[in-house]
Amino acid sequence: MCSSELLRIDLKDLKEGQSTLEYSLGDAWFESLDEDEIKRGNIRVCINVRRTENYFELDFHTEGTVVIPCDLCLDDMEQPIETDDRLVVKFGEEYSEDDDLITVDEREGILDVAWFIYEFIALNIPAKHVHT
Repeated sequence: MCSSELLRIDLKDLKEGQSTLEYSLGDAWFESLDEDEIKRGNIRVCINVRRTENYFELDFHTEGTVVIPCDLCLDDMEQPIETDDRLVVKFGEEYSEDDDLITVDEREGILDVAWFIYEFIALNIPAKHVHT
């Protein structure tokens, strides 16, 4: 799992109600992930966090382009990305991930969203990618 200080959200610092976090992720971020599928990119991520007494709802809007290899010629090609995703998070005794719910250790209170953002992007890339 990749990590970036920039993408570590301190949930305990968020006030009840709505908060908005914005990130611009470029080539350096993709290179730091050391993944083969996505080589480079220019992505903007907006996260709307709604905190209630018991949980956090994180709504991600991710938009931009990534550079991936063409299936036919293996040359680099730009792939547009636009996706909306959601995570529900609560505090608990230790970190765990379920299909619908992420539990963050209440003592630490930190959620690293770097790998989630990468997965949202990767899942938005079509199975077949060729130059148009």
